[in-house]
Amino acid sequence: MSVDATDVYGSIVKIYKLLHRRLSEKMGNTSLTILDFWILKSLRDGAKPMVELANSLYVTQAAITNSVDRLEQNGFVTRSKDKRDRRINIISITGKGEEFLREIDVAYREIAIASLKELSSEDLFNLVVLLGKVLKGLSETMSNEPPSK
Repeated sequence: MSVDATDVYGSIVKIYKLLHRRLSEKMGNTSLTILDFWILKSLRDGAKPMVELANSLYVTQAAITNSVDRLEQNGFVTRSKDKRDRRINIISITGKGEEFLREIDVAYREIAIASLKELSSEDLFNLVVLLGKVLKGLSETMSNEPPSK
């Protein structure tokens, strides 16, 4: 059986799309998006500048701004200015945001556990290592590209 790089990426995209759909179903009838969920998860470790959120989640500043606006309107995050550089917006999760995240995180864990139940601990470890290599390779190809015009 022959497999090439596009087969691998095709599988990754399908996994992402299905995970996205399942999480959206679990989030219920809210105006929130999957990016909003990932922002809240990222803020669990502490407040972060919007630029850092955009970079760590591989999205544009505009996408982060739209999500943070929505999260702020729902009372899930607060926005403040950096004391040293007022141009920098610092985003923090609120108690309401943490509560929402706890609820959705339970569903996220259930989906993850159910979808990976056929893999052994060793398989899971190897999968994380291999996907880390894919991410590193993709990141390196992006950083070597000339800026788009």
